[in-house]
Amino acid sequence: MKSKLARTPSIHWTFVLGSVALLGFGPGVAAAQSAADPDTNEEIVVTARRIAESQQDVPIAITALDQAELDRNRIQSLTDLQQFVPSASVTGYNSRNQEWFSLRGQGETGLETGGGVGGGPAVVGYLAEVPVAIAGPGLYYDLASVQVLNGPQGTLFGRNTTGGAILFEPRLPSEAFEGYLTATVGDYGRTEFGGALNLPINSVLSVRLAGQTGHRDGYTHDVVQDVDYQERDFDAVRLGVLFEPTAQVESYFLANYVDYEETGSGNVLLAVNPGNAALVAALADQGELGIRHTSHSVTGEYDRGRFLTLLNRTSFEINDQLTLRNIVSWSHRQTSRRVDEDGSPLIILDSTGPLPGTWHKNQEVFTEELQLQGQSGDGHFRWQVGGYYEDGSNPENMSFSQQFAPTFFLSTFEIDQANTSKGLYAQGTLALDSMLDGLSLTAGYRHTWDEISFGVAFAGSATMVPSPGDPCFSVAGEVYPDNCLVTDSASHDGDSYTLGLDWRMSPSTLLYLVTRQGYKSGGFNIVATQLGATDSDYYTYLPETVRDIEFGVKTDWRAGGVRGRTNAALYYSEYSDAQVLTAAVVGGSVQGVTANAASATISGFELQNTIWFSDWVELNLTYSNMDAGYDRYITPLGNDLSNTPYPNAPENRLAAGARFRMPLPATAGELWLGATYTYQDEIYVGIGDNGPGSPANTQDEHSLVNLRADWTSVLGSKFDLAVFVTNATDEEYLVTNLDLYNALGYATGSYGEPRMAGVTLRRAF
Repeated sequence: MKSKLARTPSIHWTFVLGSVALLGFGPGVAAAQSAADPDTNEEIVVTARRIAESQQDVPIAITALDQAELDRNRIQSLTDLQQFVPSASVTGYNSRNQEWFSLRGQGETGLETGGGVGGGPAVVGYLAEVPVAIAGPGLYYDLASVQVLNGPQGTLFGRNTTGGAILFEPRLPSEAFEGYLTATVGDYGRTEFGGALNLPINSVLSVRLAGQTGHRDGYTHDVVQDVDYQERDFDAVRLGVLFEPTAQVESYFLANYVDYEETGSGNVLLAVNPGNAALVAALADQGELGIRHTSHSVTGEYDRGRFLTLLNRTSFEINDQLTLRNIVSWSHRQTSRRVDEDGSPLIILDSTGPLPGTWHKNQEVFTEELQLQGQSGDGHFRWQVGGYYEDGSNPENMSFSQQFAPTFFLSTFEIDQANTSKGLYAQGTLALDSMLDGLSLTAGYRHTWDEISFGVAFAGSATMVPSPGDPCFSVAGEVYPDNCLVTDSASHDGDSYTLGLDWRMSPSTLLYLVTRQGYKSGGFNIVATQLGATDSDYYTYLPETVRDIEFGVKTDWRAGGVRGRTNAALYYSEYSDAQVLTAAVVGGSVQGVTANAASATISGFELQNTIWFSDWVELNLTYSNMDAGYDRYITPLGNDLSNTPYPNAPENRLAAGARFRMPLPATAGELWLGATYTYQDEIYVGIGDNGPGSPANTQDEHSLVNLRADWTSVLGSKFDLAVFVTNATDEEYLVTNLDLYNALGYATGSYGEPRMAGVTLRRAF
């Protein structure tokens, strides 16, 4: 039976995501030059509008990378990915497994940044159309593509995509028996193994099994604990099953599992308050050690996590005009860590891990989405409507413990968190050829309802707590009722929309103008409930919104024998009711809270350019310039921070690459030599009231050079060989910052990978 994935979308609107074959370009979303016409530019198929279509037909700023590009650039984490995405920035808290992705100045808020319950990411990751956690290892293998969508995407991808979305599309099972094996070795004890096997069971059923395992030693040595931090050690497996019982029905099942257990983040002291003599001495010692050594007071530091996602995506073709799709998923995420947060041999702020038998995070999430997609008026109107439901909770207790002094511990010995999100949406594109040939109008709307509840129980003691006689903190001599567990909840709702015009002014050039609004859910500050101050102005905080306007051009061009592809976008965004981590008087005392204390304006320019001088030379250039600033930022305590630099928004970001094919006989295979250069401007990383005045509230500008040689079909065999060097100039640059200079008198950070080299061997069959 011929798969629906091979049909042309102008004939059948089945819209199966992740399928380049839907447009006739082979299995998987890939960047591949047409074999029929060597002068044709690469055709990249994306799923940014929940349908499979050419990247050059989509009126959205998109960075799309196939697996070959991910491998060539050694992209294995969000930190790696952001180097090739315009207007992107990644910050971290205590490890690369706690990274936050920002796009166009929109990033993480709320609980994960130490604030109130709610908020969350502004850039949401999706695996096969299902939201998943995207920080950590074991995700960037056997993919059809990774697509980064810039700007608000709230109509089709839901809440909290005020900055954008990252779509991970796995390789779908196909009708061919094939696969591959890879092995990588390198310095720092690097060993990585991966592979995939595609099994066509019969004419209606095919299976794809893929996996990856990796280890690399750490590169920051603790001279006190005699351990290397920032290692990499993970295992991942992915199972895909494609079932096509009839020409009208297609069902895709995916199971994705990742397990990692690694050492800590290698925090080093960056700055201390001069008034703390002990810390000043520790900073001096750190200066003698250098950035690749540290000295911690915590023994047995670790960073551990397990992620399991199960999903099913089924489409039913009612007729040539209508397709019904259902996407259902269940995921389970567990993480914990034990880390020296102050990066010194002193006990100032050390995370000592969860209580025995528990995790820091232990969350199950169920999602259900039903879509109806179709076309009317002889294909002049394409539309889709849908409903989305998400329910998240922790099936078992979560806990967290910190040590603030040699004899004092604070334990959050019970955490109970749940949330639900519901959404209804519709979007359509109407061809206006009667007005102007190639002109289309797109309009979409979504309304989202969110509810979040949170319960927490604290305890403090001179020993690990809870302990007899002092199970909880007391307030005015009274212990919290109900075994200290304090719970509360909040509900919010909001609108997202899209309205745009695009004009196919020629077969090779698309112009578009679009305005959008994105919505991020609100939340509440549990501290107000703990203090009995739910009447406080800072008990809850509202959703935040981003409203933008974007003008873009996508064009394929030719000048003599040179071919090129240039995609550019200008955007202007207004950021309202911005959720910021700040301080306020709650219940008669100053407390850390999340509040809608700011508004901002963000504008910029983004360019993605590829030039093929011949079949032997390829050049790539990605550049962005961003101008971000607060219009108003008045804290609840009356501090005016309006002139504070806008965080996590690099003014300039650049990625330039070149690949050259060496002259070899056809029987010897192809040898390509390549290099990439990436640059990121200085960024401000201060958080709320902690940022201003700190000597460690920025990450310096930095540039990285990666080198690679690829020899495919070595001497006519099925082996491919690659040699790579990352950070060839051994640049020293920060990747995480914890700036508590104004709060606790210190700031710490961790540094990116030093120069590393390795060799990869790949065998296809």
